[in-house]
Amino acid sequence: MDAFLFCIAIYAANFPQGERACEQAEVILEYSEKHAVDPTVITSLIYWESGYFPNRISEAGACGLTQVIPRWTGPVLGKSYSCNDLKNPETSIKVGTQILALHLQRSKGNYSQALCFYNQGLRGCNSRAVKNRGTKYSRRVLKLSRKLKSKLGKDPCKLRDKKDKNIIY
Repeated sequence: MDAFLFCIAIYAANFPQGERACEQAEVILEYSEKHAVDPTVITSLIYWESGYFPNRISEAGACGLTQVIPRWTGPVLGKSYSCNDLKNPETSIKVGTQILALHLQRSKGNYSQALCFYNQGLRGCNSRAVKNRGTKYSRRVLKLSRKLKSKLGKDPCKLRDKKDKNIIY
């Protein structure tokens, strides 16, 4: 997929933080292709995790665009990344995509379950209370992903903004 057309779809979908998402489009497409992960899901995951602010750090210590907890990178990926490393947008996207790809393997391609694992951890998605939070998270990510996906593959000259009916570009 071409990053330019992906950006047009981002804007046509009125994607929140669309300009920031477009800044990362090439990297998102590169790592989603490399790890066989849907780029619309990664794009949406980043929005819900960090709002596309690369220096964001959560109360739990998760860092960067994809909000990865540094202490888990070594055991999960075999290579440790610091919070400073994860504040680099490309590194964060690479690591977050790798982790989601591993969860997709564990869940046999089930994005809803993989996103629950991503958000709440492997053990967390087995407890009822935590699983409910993870399920709510995965629904939000997948809903935004579907909105973006609905604009992909369409003729960019025919994508129109719903409000003023003007051609997007």
